[in-house]
Amino acid sequence: MTILFRALSAACLFMSGCVAADPQTPPPRLAALLAEIEQIRQQHRIAAVGLAVIHPDGSRWTGGLGTVSHASDRPMTADTLIRVGSVTKAFTGLAVLKLMEQGKLRADEPISRWVAPTLYENPWTETLPITVAHLLEHTAGFRDMTPAEFDYVNDPEAPVSATLQRFRQSHRVHWPPGLHSSYSNLGTAFAGLVIEQAGGDAYEAFVDATVLEPLGMRDSGFFLSEPDRESLAAGYDADGTTRIPYWQMAYRPFGGANSTVNDMARFVAMLLNHGHHGDRQVFEAQSIRRMEIPGTTLAARKGLTFGYGFGNYQWLRDGVVFHGHGGDADGYLSRYGYTRANSSGYFVVITAFNSRALGRIRRLVESYLTADVAAAGEPRRVALAPDSARRIAGEYRSVTSRFGQPGAQRMRISYAGERLYLQSDDASEKELIPVAREQFRLRGQPVATIIIAESDDGRLYFQDNDDNYVKVR
Repeated sequence: MTILFRALSAACLFMSGCVAADPQTPPPRLAALLAEIEQIRQQHRIAAVGLAVIHPDGSRWTGGLGTVSHASDRPMTADTLIRVGSVTKAFTGLAVLKLMEQGKLRADEPISRWVAPTLYENPWTETLPITVAHLLEHTAGFRDMTPAEFDYVNDPEAPVSATLQRFRQSHRVHWPPGLHSSYSNLGTAFAGLVIEQAGGDAYEAFVDATVLEPLGMRDSGFFLSEPDRESLAAGYDADGTTRIPYWQMAYRPFGGANSTVNDMARFVAMLLNHGHHGDRQVFEAQSIRRMEIPGTTLAARKGLTFGYGFGNYQWLRDGVVFHGHGGDADGYLSRYGYTRANSSGYFVVITAFNSRALGRIRRLVESYLTADVAAAGEPRRVALAPDSARRIAGEYRSVTSRFGQPGAQRMRISYAGERLYLQSDDASEKELIPVAREQFRLRGQPVATIIIAESDDGRLYFQDNDDNYVKVR
C-alpha cells in the first residue's frame, strides 16, 4: 500500500511541542531516519526541515520537522511554502527541452538568434558561438555573476532582459565556449531570455504552463503575494537564528522558484518515471535522458557521461550514482536527488544556510534509500602505455574560476610503478585508474569521472565534475 503522509505526519513524534497531523506511524526504518534528522535539526538550531522520500516501489513519505519559524508554533508541513534556490535550474532546463520537443529550439543553436549581441562579449564568436546547450551545461565560458548582480534589487517582476541589459558590460566569455564546464548563474539567466524569445511568453508564465501546471505543482511559482509571504517558512543564516529577509533575485531562471515538499515530490517522481506523470507523458523520455547527461564539454566529446546536463548533475554515494541538483536561496538550502539503481529519490530543504547540516541529512537519506543496493562493480583497469603515462605526468594549473581569476589552484600528476597518482593543493594523493582511452576513475568509483585529453589547440587538459586544469610542464 502506498505510504503517503502529508503535512507533518508522524515525524513530529520526535520533537517536543509538535502535534501530529496524521496519527499513523512510519515504518521502523523510516522512523529511525526521521529521528536522526530531528537530532541534526536540533543540534544545528534549524527551525524547519522538509522532506520527501520516494521508495523503490513508488510509495512516498512527505512531511516536515520543526516549525515555520523560531517565533511560531505553526508546524512545518509538506504544504508549507519554501524557496528552492538553484533547484530552479532544473525547471529552466525542462522548459528548454519542451521548446526542443515543440521544434522551436535546437540545443546546438547559437543564442545570437535570440539574444542581442550587445548583452555579452564573446571573443570566439566567429568560430565558437555560444549555444543554448552551453548555457544550461555551464560551458558558455562565463564566470559567475558580479557581486552587484547578486545584490541587485529592483522591481521584483522586472523582465530578465532589463537586468541583463543593465549589467551587460560585465558579461564576458573568458574561455572558449564548449570546452570547460564551470558553474555560472549568469548562463542560466541568459537561458531564461532564450525561453522568453523562443516561447513567446514571459519566462515564469512559460515554466508554469509547461512544467509546473502539467505536474500538478499548483503551489509552486516565482512571485509571492502578501499572503504567500506570510505563509513562507522563515529563512535563517548559518547560525540558525539570524533571520534573512525575503528578497526577489534579479535573475529568476537560475534560482527564483518557490515550492513545497509535496510539489517537489511530484517533480522527482516524474524524473524517476522518465517524464511520465499520472496518465500523461509530460516530457519525452529522451528529454529526461538529455537532462541527465552532459554533451558539450571536451570530457563529453571524449565519451565521459558523468557531469552536468541540462540543470541536472551527478554524484556518487557509496558507489551508487545519483542525479539531481542543489539549491541555495538566502536562508534556505535544498537538494533533490534520485538514483536509477533502484528507482528511488528524495527532496530535502532546511531553513538555514548551513551546508554541514544539509550534508549530514543528505548522507542519511541517500544511504537509507540505497541500503539494499549493491554497489556497482568498478570498471576494469586498462593498460596505459608508458609513453602516454609519462606525457600525462607533470604540473597542472586551473583554467576556470567562478569568481576572480583562474590559475590559483595547482595540481600534480606523478607516474611511479606503472601507475598514475593525483596530488592537488588541498587533497591527499589518489591513484588515477585508467578505464578507457583518456578516461579515468578514482578508487571505489563505479564509473569514469575524469578525462585527461588533448583539445584542438594541442594542450592537455584534466577535467572532472568540479575542476578544469591544463598541463603547464
